[in-house]
Parts: sequence; C-alpha cells; structure tokens
Amino acid sequence: MLLKNTLNSLKRQLNKESKLTILCEDGTTTQVQFTFNEPATEKELKKLPCDLPTEYKEFLLLHNGARLYEDLKWGDGFELFSVDEILLHYSYYDDWPEGWLPIGAGFDESLVLAPSKDKRGYIFWMQTGVSFDEPEYIGNLKFDEWFNYFCVAQGAKFWEWDRGW
Repeated sequence: MLLKNTLNSLKRQLNKESKLTILCEDGTTTQVQFTFNEPATEKELKKLPCDLPTEYKEFLLLHNGARLYEDLKWGDGFELFSVDEILLHYSYYDDWPEGWLPIGAGFDESLVLAPSKDKRGYIFWMQTGVSFDEPEYIGNLKFDEWFNYFCVAQGAKFWEWDRGW
C-alpha cells in the first residue's frame, strides 16, 4: 500500500513531460525528470538468482526499473534497475553472497538488497571498496519505506543527513 501511494502521489506532481521542480539541499531549485519502465512479468522475475522481498517485487511488477530525479541541467539522478540490468550488474562480481542483488545506482554508489537475520531492513548502500562482509545498512528499512523517504527527501541521500538538530 505504501509503495503504490508514494508512486501515485509522485506521479500526480509531475507535469506532462514527467518533470518536476524540486527544492535542493542547498536551498536552490532544479528541474528533474522521471522515467518509469513498463511492468516486469513473472517470467522475467524468475530469471533472478534469488527470491525477492515482497515490497521490491511489487515495484518490479508495477515498473521494471525507473530513472528518478534525473537533473536536466547536471545529468545526475538515481536509477532503479530493470530485471535485465540487475542481471548485468550481478554478473560484474562472481562472489555475491546468497540472496544479495544490486537493484539501483546513483551518486556513484549502488543500492543493494541483502538479507539480514538480525535486522528488519534489507537495503544497503554499497560504496566503492565496501566489503560484502560489512554491509552499510540504510537503517531498518524495507524497499517501500526507502522509496517513500527518498521521494519525501526529493531524491537526496536522506540516510546521510545529520539528524542531531
């Protein structure tokens, strides 16, 4: 429910060209664009090497990948991979731990699903040089919660904000 609500609310804000003016962390505004792929099929999902969390599978069945907050001036943004892109990025390493999948990229880093026995969340940020042994979890978040917070933060890395106001 959270994922569909967030997607619907976000899409209602977009203009006819799928663009949106957002307020940036430095107080300026910029125009960003969104591209949502067509839904994945169950057949496509079966190509993946592991089971998917329910919330992430729901996203792929709605949109088989997306480009989010793509800055029209600077060209950066965030990409949630399609099934084929997941498989491509997965092929770059031959030692992925069981159940781990690269699902997105932005800010020169990767968003990865990684099951955890001691955490409710399963999403972490894989920076260059990060070991598979020590994932940097983005809080105790499920995919739908991460997506919601990412949209509320207007495409900013909310997980790095200093919340010690």
